[in-house]
This record gives sequence, structure tokens and C-alpha cells, in this order.
Amino acid sequence: MNCYLIIDFGASRVKSAIADLDSGEFSSLKSIPSLGNCSRSEYKYEISSFGLQKQFHNICSLYYRELGYRLKGIIVCSQMHGFILLDRSDKPISNYISWKDERSLIKIKGKDSFTILNDEFGNDYKRITGMTLSPGVPFANIIHLAREGVLKNHVKIVTLPEWFNICCSKPRGVVHVSMFAGLGFYDIRKGEESKILLDYFLKISKTKLRFNKLVKEGSVSGLFAGKIPIFVGVGDLQCAVLGAGNRPYKNISVNIGTGSQVSIIVQDINKNSDTELRPYFDNYFLKTITHIPAGRVILEFLSILNISDNKAIKENDIYFWDILSRITIKDIQQSTLNFDLNTFKSSWEYNDGGKITNIQEGSFTPGNYMASLLRCLASQYLGAIKVLEKSRKIESIILSGGIPRKFKQLAVLISNSTKLNVVSSHGLIDETLLGLRSLVLVSAGHILNFNDAQEYFKNKIIVK
Repeated sequence: MNCYLIIDFGASRVKSAIADLDSGEFSSLKSIPSLGNCSRSEYKYEISSFGLQKQFHNICSLYYRELGYRLKGIIVCSQMHGFILLDRSDKPISNYISWKDERSLIKIKGKDSFTILNDEFGNDYKRITGMTLSPGVPFANIIHLAREGVLKNHVKIVTLPEWFNICCSKPRGVVHVSMFAGLGFYDIRKGEESKILLDYFLKISKTKLRFNKLVKEGSVSGLFAGKIPIFVGVGDLQCAVLGAGNRPYKNISVNIGTGSQVSIIVQDINKNSDTELRPYFDNYFLKTITHIPAGRVILEFLSILNISDNKAIKENDIYFWDILSRITIKDIQQSTLNFDLNTFKSSWEYNDGGKITNIQEGSFTPGNYMASLLRCLASQYLGAIKVLEKSRKIESIILSGGIPRKFKQLAVLISNSTKLNVVSSHGLIDETLLGLRSLVLVSAGHILNFNDAQEYFKNKIIVK
């Protein structure tokens, strides 16, 4: 067997498997809960950096030592827009500060850091980085830490895959562009750190930030057990888009899990864009709309029905999705309540928080409530698809992520509204794991490019 360990550190679950490059088979699939918030402070969402280190080591040791796989390599994709601060010796001086963290909204001397940055940069921030400035972007949260006076000279900022490398042997001090860009200091058109943003940070903080070296996918970033190569980690969004089978300019990707994104793979990013931009693979980019409310927010709205308190939901969402699976397309089309799902300030169309409107006498029933919730969930993606579809001949829409696999009606709703062919992923295995298998093929030198990697194991999604 030509075995590689692939791991997806997501916001809700950590999924792992063995990918055999000889047969294309996946084996020993595992899924465990992601570590939760260890902060009790409002606006803050932190995860123990040492807890994450232990979790990574335990997973690698399980496959290598307990299950006895002769690993040829390890590769990780992870949630983006989170970071850990390190000192001169690469020792952590913070927990992992998640993308769910919005401490930049906490006021210092009467003004919060997010407002200060928004006033300073406005739309220039998006022009530089490709990202909309939001309270959860690391750039904003690190500025907040600087204003608190907690930063010392020569602080290094690293993403989750970089932290795992530092915890192993012979770390090479490298980062993939898909992870680095998520920190919010990257000039996406120049392909390097933004001098404008770093100069501003230095002025505010009197602190010089250090980053690891930018490298391409397939680079080795460290060793596990002193000999097993760890390939540089990549963003989970990019990995999901790759694994779902999207092609440049041909498909619109709708990826829906705890959070969600609608994206298209492009090569030319010189024109101003009404969407965000992210680095992809093979020198391509994603035009994308991110932070669209999804699974995380659905559970917020279900709390009124006491459904989200059910033990089965907290474990596997089984009870919740069993109920939703019984709701018909007709129920959804005839539903009457209107949900604004933007309950968090970093969400795509946030205004003044989530709400439910058009409540009429007799309409506030559990059935209408849940059917309306699904209708409003789907309608978000119709708006995002319309933005990305402008002036392009799109062949199909590819749905990926955990929610489309459970909410089968979504494909029908989107197809009926867009008149486009909507393809749902196979559902046998997560798209991020499929994307990691393609990355391993390239990283190990079996295939030269990602389009060929997608075709290499086409229709081979065997799970042992």
C-alpha cells in the first residue's frame, strides 16, 4: 500500500483517513469533535494551542503506531482566518484565536479596532487583500491586541498547519499561500506581504511581525516521528472546491457546512471585483462570497423549538436532519416566514442582526417555521450565484459540504430557480478529503497538475 494520512481540521469536526495512491481507496475514516472555545469572555473565541497540538499528535500516532500504517506522508487542510502568536523561540504566547473571534469589536478608550481600521482603509483593504475587512479577520484582531499593549517585539503569527509543523521535528518555517492569505496581511495581486498593511501595523503597535516563508503546494514543511514528511497545509475552502470536482470558469461551487461559500475558479484578477478573492492552486484564484450563514446559524434558530438541545443533534445532527428530510419541496415553496440569518457581524449581508418577519396569526407553527428556515437558507445562495454568474457561461453548479448531503431538497430548489444543472457531490466521503487525496498525488510526484489529479481516480471513491 502507498499510504498517506490526510486530515481536515474543520470548525466542527476533525476528519481523517488513509488514502492509498495505488488503488485510490480510502480506509480507516475517523471523525471527532473539534476542540471548543476555552475563553469565557464576550467576543472572544480561543482554542487551547497545546490542546490542538495534542489532538494532532494523537491522530498521527493512532494511524502510525496503533493501526500500524507505514505512512509515506501526512497532509492537512484546516479552517482559515485563525492564528497563534509565537515568541522569538517559536513558543506560543497566545491560544489559537479562531475566525469566530471578534475581539476587534471591543472598545478601547471609547473606540473599537474594527471601526478604526474601517475608517482608515475602507474599500482599499479589499482591493489589497481580496477580502472584505470584518471583525473576525486576524488583521483586525491583532491590531486589537496591539492596542491592548500585550504584544512584544518580533512576534510571529502562524496558522494552524504551521503550528502543527512547529510541534514536530525539523520544521522548515513555511506556509502555503491559501493559509497565509487568510491572515489578512497578503497583497493578493502582488503575491507577497502587503507593505501598506505591515507599515500601518508597525505604526500602531511598534511591533515587527514575522511570518513563515510562502511556498507552493507540495512543499515539505516538517517531519513526524523524525522521518515521515508533512506536506504544507492548505485552506479547507480550496480543498473542498478541488475535491468536489470544480473546473476553472465552468462550475460555480456552493460549499455548505458550519459556514458556507459560493466560488468560481478564475485566472485573471486584474479587474475590480464585486466578490472576494482567495488564492487557489496552480496559480489560479477563487472569486468567492464567504461567511454566508449556514449550519452554525441554523442551530441558533432551532433553539426556539428546543431542537438544538437534543443530545443527538449535538453529536451528529441526526435528529435534526431526520426532521428536515420529511419537509417536501411543496412545503418549502408554500412557507411564509422570512428569516434574516445574519446573526454574526462577519456574515455576508449583516445589517443589524438576525430576525424573523411576516409572522401572521396562525403562521407561527413548527412546520411552517422549519420549511421557511430552509427556504431562506436556500435563497442566500441564489443571490450569491447570480453575482458570480455575471457574463460567464456556466455549465453547472456543484454542491458540496455536509449540509447538501443531508438537505437533499437544496439541489432541487437551486436548480428550479437558476435553470442550471445542479450536481450534488457523491456523499460517500467529504470533499475536503477528496481534495487532499488530489494534493497528495501532486505532492508525491504521481501527477503534475490538479486537473489531471481529479481525473486520475475518477469514480474511485472506495471506502474500506
